[in-house]
Amino acid sequence: MSTEQGEMRQQCENCAKGNKHCLFITSSTTLEGVSHRKESVSVNSQDASTERSGETARKRRRIDPLSAAHRDSVFPDEDILHPQVLTLKTCLELASETALGHGMSRLTFQQFDIFQQHFATDLPFLHAPTFKETLKRGNVRALNDSHLSRMCAFVALTSPFHPSFARSSLGDRGRYNEATENANRYAKLAHSMIQDTRHPTLETTQALVMLAFHEWKNMQGARSSRTLSCAITDAQFLGCHIQDDFIDGKHTSYEPLEKHKNQPYRNEQWVEVEAKRRVFWSCYILDSFFCSIKRRPPKICEAGILIQLPCSERAFKHGKNVRTRTLLETKAEFEKRRTDFMRGAGASLIPESKQSSQVIDIKWEDEDQQETFCWNEIYDPWEEWSEFYKLRTALEALIDKIPNELRLCPSHTRVHIEGRTSTSYTLLHSVLANCDISLHREYLPFAPFGRDSLNGPMDEPLIRNTPDDPEFWDKSAQRCFKAARNIIELMWSCNQSQVLVESPLAAFAIYSSLFTVIWCKFFHQFDTAHHLCTDGSTRDKLLLENADRASQMLYNVEARLKMTTPWIKTIHRLHEFLTEAKNRYEQPVTACCSSSAEISSPTLVEYKAKFEMD
Repeated sequence: MSTEQGEMRQQCENCAKGNKHCLFITSSTTLEGVSHRKESVSVNSQDASTERSGETARKRRRIDPLSAAHRDSVFPDEDILHPQVLTLKTCLELASETALGHGMSRLTFQQFDIFQQHFATDLPFLHAPTFKETLKRGNVRALNDSHLSRMCAFVALTSPFHPSFARSSLGDRGRYNEATENANRYAKLAHSMIQDTRHPTLETTQALVMLAFHEWKNMQGARSSRTLSCAITDAQFLGCHIQDDFIDGKHTSYEPLEKHKNQPYRNEQWVEVEAKRRVFWSCYILDSFFCSIKRRPPKICEAGILIQLPCSERAFKHGKNVRTRTLLETKAEFEKRRTDFMRGAGASLIPESKQSSQVIDIKWEDEDQQETFCWNEIYDPWEEWSEFYKLRTALEALIDKIPNELRLCPSHTRVHIEGRTSTSYTLLHSVLANCDISLHREYLPFAPFGRDSLNGPMDEPLIRNTPDDPEFWDKSAQRCFKAARNIIELMWSCNQSQVLVESPLAAFAIYSSLFTVIWCKFFHQFDTAHHLCTDGSTRDKLLLENADRASQMLYNVEARLKMTTPWIKTIHRLHEFLTEAKNRYEQPVTACCSSSAEISSPTLVEYKAKFEMD
């Protein structure tokens, strides 16, 4: 068996193993006359078949030579919507994929599972029963441009995680790169389809949000910001940011029920209403991520959000009309609104003939208050009126309210991994750990060489008072180190079970933990509880284990999440910087310096210049 490669013939390993004869297109061969490679058959045999049948070969559009990345990818541009490529089959049919020829791929329900694992927390607007029904239809060419653009954006997000979107003959890094390249082509196609639609729809808005997320995680900052701006504009045009009963008291969501009294349609209606709300909340989440960078003001003002928070996944799937709190609504305000509605303030807006059934339809659920905070500390951290004390107290109160089955412990982690509920569990504790690390690392000195114990910051603004609790600074540091250890153990358990969430939030939690581990390597004496290290030496097994696990996970995530690349560079830069600073501190005492203590340690000015990201 041989492979035609330009004008050369050579043995092809894949074809030899599969006992096939195939055509391999190289840089000297264009794709003219070849739409895509179907089964492993020679071109000569196809020509002979055409001549025997007496048919005239169909005139084909000339296709310009592709770049090396596109030419060697799984399928050329014109085939990414081919029915065989986007045939939506079950996982069992994927097993027979080899019968379709090398490089052909099928979109399966595995794609939706991938979306649920890595993206559904930030993009919670896909209604599982409805979307899976679309997957069952088989040929996506029957969809209109709005639905098709959403499908392409969906594939752009999930294809880097699916093995069928890259050639198995490549190495790990090569498969990741090829899958990413194919994902970018789906994203480009989705953009073009959205531009062809005359008016924004819920599906095109969802597609724009997914595309903004895809571009953001691939370090296309300016492009993702523009895409998100379009998504926000379209969402506002569709009224996704408005809940009419919050504005003028008109329950317009009840109006269609007068014409459609059947329960199935009513449920579908609530699904659409909730999906619109969730689209706007996704815009708000991404906008919050984007504006965390300096000189990027938020596009969404909290005061302009006139919708409630998302309901539970169970209520969303079943199409239940569930009322929740608004973003900044207090518990007392929520209770008053619920009481007023149940007493008739809300029911009076509905015709009497509709009140009995429609009021029963509405459910009310309690949601924890969500608040946003800013850091502007002017008091000592142990004082009750300081921002640090308020934030720490609020965080502890939130943790105390977590149900027992969601509390972080190894047994609960195993249960959630086995029960396929580890995504929300992991991201919940990623957020809590990030809060702990950010809060308590604020008062850790950057480079406390020569210190045996912690006594607060070494740089301005200094804290000159002494806390009532002599162990205040040590307890604060241990809280930071313990949070980093918890994240590493949680993420490693998920990684070992192949359910690690590869989202920006989870990746940043790993990065923050690794940053803390590197710091502890040089200042091991402050980790008195031995959360991350023991003696900081090259034989410190605990330190090596934590560093290896965190760095391995961060490197693995980098292949599909390009935004982790600068974080990894920061980790290397931190290690090199502290190594040099330690060497300077431990250098032999010269005549100009009476002791090592007189050698200045790095300051916050250097930290800000080298390690604070824009």
